[in-house]
Amino acid sequence: MRVFSPLFILTYFLATSCTKSSDKPIVFNTDNKFVNITPQFLTSEATSCWFFNENSGMVSTNDGLLVKSDDAGATWQSIDIEGASHLSDLFFYNSAFGFCIDNKNTTYLYDTAKWSTYNFPVKNTTPSSFQMLDSEIIYASTLMGENDLGYLVKSNNSGITWDTVFSTTSDIEQILMLNEQNGFFISNSDNEIGLFKTTDAWHGWFSRIPSFYGTYFSGTVRLVKLLALDNDHLVAIGRGDRKSEGIILVSIDGGESWNLEIINHALNDIYATDSTLYFVGDELFVASWLINVSRIETAYSIIDTWKEFNPATDFVLSEEGVAVEYYHDIIQIQFVDEQHGFIITNNLSLVFKITLNSEIYDKS
Repeated sequence: MRVFSPLFILTYFLATSCTKSSDKPIVFNTDNKFVNITPQFLTSEATSCWFFNENSGMVSTNDGLLVKSDDAGATWQSIDIEGASHLSDLFFYNSAFGFCIDNKNTTYLYDTAKWSTYNFPVKNTTPSSFQMLDSEIIYASTLMGENDLGYLVKSNNSGITWDTVFSTTSDIEQILMLNEQNGFFISNSDNEIGLFKTTDAWHGWFSRIPSFYGTYFSGTVRLVKLLALDNDHLVAIGRGDRKSEGIILVSIDGGESWNLEIINHALNDIYATDSTLYFVGDELFVASWLINVSRIETAYSIIDTWKEFNPATDFVLSEEGVAVEYYHDIIQIQFVDEQHGFIITNNLSLVFKITLNSEIYDKS
C-alpha cells in the first residue's frame, strides 16, 4: 500500500497555512459526557444507527438484528427481520418510512411500523445510500454488482417505481441532491476516487475533483461521505486502510473546485448541526468545529479550529465514570438537535448517548 509522501504533505501544509483562521480554538466543558446506552443483550457488531429524536431510534447489526429504543436507551427491544443476515446502513425519511440495507444484495422497507423485503430495482447489487427529498422523491445509489456497474436510480412515487438514470464502472458510495436539479455523487474504484456534480437533474454528470487528487490516492484512500452545509459550502471526508490516513475536501463555490487537507486520522463519518460540525473516526477520535460558513476558506480552516474530545474524561461506560478503552473506532455520529446526539463503535459495538450543556463552548 502506498503511503502519503512527506513532500506532498508539506506542499499542502505550505499552500494552506497562509489561510489559517484567527478564530480561537473551541474548548469543551469537562462535564460533557458520552454515556453508554448499549443494549446488554447485544452480542453482534453495530453497523448503523438512526435516531428520530433524543428518545427514539434504531441500531442495525451485522447478524441481521435490529434493536429499537423509545426511552433514550434505558430499555431496548430486538426486532427480527425475516431473512436478514448482515444489516448495514439505515436511511429514514421520518419515523414511519425508511430503508435498511443487507449486504446480501437485499433491501428492507420500513413502512407504518413494519419491516418487509423490498423489491429494489437494480438486481444483484447492494444499495449504498438513499436520500429522500420529500415523501415521494427518493434517490438511491449502488455499489458495483455482477455487471461491474454502479447505478443511480430515482423514484417519484415513494419507491413504488424507479428510473435508472446513470451507471458507471465504479462503486457509487453516496448520492447527495441539494434539490431536483443540482447534486453530487462520490465514487471509488481501483483506479481513483471520484466526485461528480450535476446541474440539470441528472442528465449530465461532470467530474469536479482534480484528477491529481484521484490518481494520487489510487488504491490508498476511499471517499466516505459528502455533506452540504449550504448550496455553496460542501465538505467530503475520506480514509485510508490505516488509522493514520485520512483526507478532508472542502468546496466554497458549490462544488466547482475543491481544497484538500491530509490528516492523521482515518475518518468514518461527518455530521453538522446548525452550529457545529462533527468528525469521527478510528480510535475514539471525535473532533468538533463551531460552524461559521463565512470563515470556511480551506480544509485547513476547519482543522485549525477544531477540538478533539478526550477519551479519558469525556467517554464513560457507566454513571460511575468507568473509562472506555482507547481502541474503539467510532463509525457513525448523529445529532437530533444541538444538545442531543448518538454515536456507535464497531469494536465492542457500543452505543453512546451524547448530552451537551446548553453552553457548550468556553467563549472567554
